[in-house]
Amino acid sequence: NAVLRRFLRERDTLVAAAMHTPEGAFNHPAWWIERVRQDWPMQWSALLTAANRHPPMVLRVNARRLSAVACAQRLAEHGHAARVIGPQAVLLAQPCPVSELPGFAEGEVSVQDLHAQRAALLLLGLDPSAGARPALPAGARVLDACAAPGGKTAHLLELGDYDVTAIDADAHRLLRVKDTLARRQL
Repeated sequence: NAVLRRFLRERDTLVAAAMHTPEGAFNHPAWWIERVRQDWPMQWSALLTAANRHPPMVLRVNARRLSAVACAQRLAEHGHAARVIGPQAVLLAQPCPVSELPGFAEGEVSVQDLHAQRAALLLLGLDPSAGARPALPAGARVLDACAAPGGKTAHLLELGDYDVTAIDADAHRLLRVKDTLARRQL
């Protein structure tokens, strides 16, 4: 209690002092700040500042049920500004609870970072920047190790008929994969 009371009395002074340290200014541990500074001497400050920004809310549209364009239109009808940014990717202008997303409970959309969505596209040879690789044939066997919570497993199954085995070292987290696939009706 004494520590908290002192902080309340001296808040401005203590916060100002903390902000003059690298850890306080960048909200990262000293070892990480030093590592980023060594690896990126010209950009380290901007990188650490950017790492503290809230990430955008990106949705992945279930390709078996809906197009990204149709999803963005439906979101707009429900008061959520959004734009298509990838084959199954829709960026929301403002994050919101998933319970407000039309189609979330029915498995039509999921929250998944744009870069995480690239994994399935690259594996299947569907990404335009991947070059001239052949697409993975239907029925191909795929192992998704460290699969929880199941986003990439679901994405693969949405894009084609593959024999996907999802494993994870944590049995409790593996239950989330089952939940994800059930919600997506896969």
